[in-house]
Amino acid sequence: MSLISLILIALFGFFYLSQTSTVATKGYEIKQLEKQLETAKESARDLKLEATELQSLKNLQEKVKQLNFVPTEKIQYVAGSATHKDVAKNN
Repeated sequence: MSLISLILIALFGFFYLSQTSTVATKGYEIKQLEKQLETAKESARDLKLEATELQSLKNLQEKVKQLNFVPTEKIQYVAGSATHKDVAKNN
């Protein structure tokens, strides 16, 4: 074999190993990103569930009691001027 053939084989081998290493690294990065995506999806599901629970009627009723809100029976609306919004007044 000639020296040129040996050099070409060595270069091809180096190129092959380099590409194999790059593909393996990218595969690892993809797996890591897929894990991050799954974690983000789980977090989003948890947050949606928490939001639903916080908006439930039972939780809202408990919050109303904690804030000492009282029910109103008769509401009278009072028209404001052009610079003020309309307001409601409890009689």
